[in-house]
Parts: sequence; C-alpha cells; structure tokens
Amino acid sequence: MQMVRCWLPKILKEDKILYLDIDTLVLDSLDELWNTDMTDYAIMAWPEDRTGDLVMDWCQPPRKKMQYNKYVNSGVVLFNLKFIREHHIDEKWFSLLKTIKFPLPDQDVINLACDGYIKYLDTIYNFGNINYENIPNIEDVKIYHMLNYKFWNNQKS
Repeated sequence: MQMVRCWLPKILKEDKILYLDIDTLVLDSLDELWNTDMTDYAIMAWPEDRTGDLVMDWCQPPRKKMQYNKYVNSGVVLFNLKFIREHHIDEKWFSLLKTIKFPLPDQDVINLACDGYIKYLDTIYNFGNINYENIPNIEDVKIYHMLNYKFWNNQKS
C-alpha cells in the first residue's frame, strides 16, 4: 500500500492530486491548499520537525545527506503530477527503488528525487503528535494526522 504514491503519475491522468494517508482526518476546507500555485514544484508536503542541524544518512550507496528540516512526511502531499511527468521525477523514484533498500521506501525516494522541487506545507495541514515546534491553534488545524499514535491501537480506548 505504501508504494501507491510512486505510481500516481502513471495511473492517473490528472495534473494534480492531494494524497492523504488513511490515518488523517480532514477538519476544514482544503480549498486554499488545493489552489496553491505549484508551477515550479513537484510536491507540497510538511517538513518533519527535527531539532538542531543534524543530518540524516539514508543509505549507502549513494550516501545522500540532507538536513532533517528538509525531510518531508508523505502522509499529506499535494502532487503536481504534470511537473513530475515533465521532469521524469517518477522515473527517478523507480530507479532509486530498484537499486537501494530504503527504511521508508516511497517517502525516502520522494524526498530524494524531489529535492529542490518541494514546497513546504504549513503545520495546519499535517498536524499530529510529532509536531513539537510551531504548534498552531487547534481551531486552525485543517488536517489531523495520527503520525505515531493510532487511537485504534490503544487498548484502553
């Protein structure tokens, strides 16, 4: 199931799509997000909050380093499928998947192949239990994402 994001440009004819993980709740209108100008971007996604200027090592080979604050979560992604097809970014995804074993395959390859073409989502569109910085007013949250805590796994519920 998690690899479905990589197939979107191949199986859909649309120029743009909003992908939401199954563990998300839409709480308000997404019109503003949908109407965001994506002309020069492959995706729009939320940068996972990390502390410090640490770097992440994804894999070897190749060893790609990226600042943590540039690594985006793939649970809520606005995909510019037209841009992705025109720049053959989907082909890069599949090439990477064939050659490297990733811990989070589609999220990792999306980050690698889209590096430089990522527009960042505001926290209100991907708010969850790992958002430690820039916590919005709960009334402003438009999408709640159960990033680590799934209420259906809590046996006390």
